[in-house]
Amino acid sequence: MAKTGDTTNAIVAGLEQIGLDIQALLRAQAREHGLSTLHIRLLIYMHSGPAAPSPGNLARAMRLSKATISVALRSMEQKKLLVRKEVAGDRRSVLLELTEWGQRIAHVAGFCLEPLRRIVAHIGPADKQVLLRNVNGITARLGQVLDEDLA
Repeated sequence: MAKTGDTTNAIVAGLEQIGLDIQALLRAQAREHGLSTLHIRLLIYMHSGPAAPSPGNLARAMRLSKATISVALRSMEQKKLLVRKEVAGDRRSVLLELTEWGQRIAHVAGFCLEPLRRIVAHIGPADKQVLLRNVNGITARLGQVLDEDLA
């Protein structure tokens, strides 16, 4: 029987491998569209996430610096993937919207995670609920740790 520490380490290693595999799927999609992996991540997030996020909200969601997000957004704007919209009454604030071209690429790029969806789809309903509860718990606690470290 494996020790608890061994099981914990195996789970962490497995989660790390899933993260690496997701990055590989995103990289393949980025290459296909001549974009960076960050561009693809931003497109997918903006397409499926909250409408018209601000650059600051994107930075928080992606756990990246505002400077990194700013460079990526400028590049995406030059590629006609998104537009910046001024907030009425506050010329310094902007919201971001995908262009029609950006929406098309985001829609197609979103399918890069389809292999993972197919794998999860085959998990039984009860096991899927347990997995969801555990994934949500892990991401919530990890988010708290990262928020404390980045604060």
